[in-house]
Amino acid sequence: MVFTSALLSLLISGALVSAQGSPEPGLDVSMAVISDPHYYDPGLGTSGKSFKTDLNSDGKLIRESHELMEAATHNILSSNASILLIPGDLTKDGALKSHIGMASHLRKLKERGVKVFVVPGNHDVNNGKSYSFKGDRPERVPNVDPARFSEIYGPYGYDEAIFRDSGSLSYVSEPVDGLWVIGLDACIYTCNDSICYSLTGGALGKKQRQWLESILLTEEAAKKTKVVFMHHGILEHFKTQNRYFGEYVVKDHKKLSRWLASLGVQTVFTGHYHADDITLHEWNDGSFLFDIETGSLITYPCPIRKITIRGDSMVINTEHILTIPSMEKGLQEYARMSVSQGASKLASKTMMNWKLNPEDANYLAFQLGTLFSEHCLGDEAARNPAIRVDGVSIWGRLMILFRKRFIRGLANDLPPADNNLTIHLQTGEYY
Repeated sequence: MVFTSALLSLLISGALVSAQGSPEPGLDVSMAVISDPHYYDPGLGTSGKSFKTDLNSDGKLIRESHELMEAATHNILSSNASILLIPGDLTKDGALKSHIGMASHLRKLKERGVKVFVVPGNHDVNNGKSYSFKGDRPERVPNVDPARFSEIYGPYGYDEAIFRDSGSLSYVSEPVDGLWVIGLDACIYTCNDSICYSLTGGALGKKQRQWLESILLTEEAAKKTKVVFMHHGILEHFKTQNRYFGEYVVKDHKKLSRWLASLGVQTVFTGHYHADDITLHEWNDGSFLFDIETGSLITYPCPIRKITIRGDSMVINTEHILTIPSMEKGLQEYARMSVSQGASKLASKTMMNWKLNPEDANYLAFQLGTLFSEHCLGDEAARNPAIRVDGVSIWGRLMILFRKRFIRGLANDLPPADNNLTIHLQTGEYY
């Protein structure tokens, strides 16, 4: 089994910790991370019945995605970040026109000296839901396959990779001496015809794991600081996430996280769930792994992570986009209301489908929407009780009881802190 071969070879060689190696001294680099920008090219239509219908389906700021990407570009160029990581969902639904538009934003960064690295998300490749919205009905538009994706984003990771996986869109690059940036493609988009859509869930196939293991077990790899980024979570970000939202955590995440840690990886930057959250797992042998999830650029609170790696220390700070030209005031409140209402609508519809009366469904759904928006922001304060059921019918109380573990998990943040954190990369200590 590929999961265990790394562990066995390390045990035979003498000690698990030795595989993590001693990275080359003197590393000093500043990076930025944005995730899930879901870029939607305005030329695909931003008015009319079909666009409004699609817009009402969730809490993302699709209409504002162009402005938010411009704001993120300006923010990064105004900082000292020399590297940008984007862990997937570059586009709304994989339209070729949106990919080309997204690449034009990245070109501005590259021309100013920022090295950009991307991997696909579940929305980006072979997506049969690539539409334009210019009239009463959406119309299919061209999407991209894996080859076209790596062509469009060749300047942003693929062309200068020191290692490429032939069976996926994974790669390894060394943007500065001593730092390996490892982009992992866990998306499931292989299909028999071009109109199918990629699945929400993710997995790392056996051949892809063998490819990465063959690289990370080398003496050269042991000397490098390794930063992995991928779309799907490698650890649960709240208790029962895998049970209720398993499509947002990579398949076999417990084995995969242990395996990555055994290969000398301490940090993985992820996205997908649209929340700012950092979680940590430690094993009895002293190994550890941080999953640093970054929320969607077009979902509250529109975050940008700033990362500084200096020697054995990684400092994480989180900023939020506060204004765009069309909304010089109130962007954060508008974004918060959008995601809260989107989650509330979904929860209310689900509960009414289970025959709960509309009044109780809306009362409970409003609280659930608020709870989710707080989780998106990160560092959420513990709630007890997480959801109030005062005056709610017995059926409504039972619904909340059936989902008590999930609700309690979402309402009680796992350590460490989510937005501002310093990690010691050799010991796993943090503050």
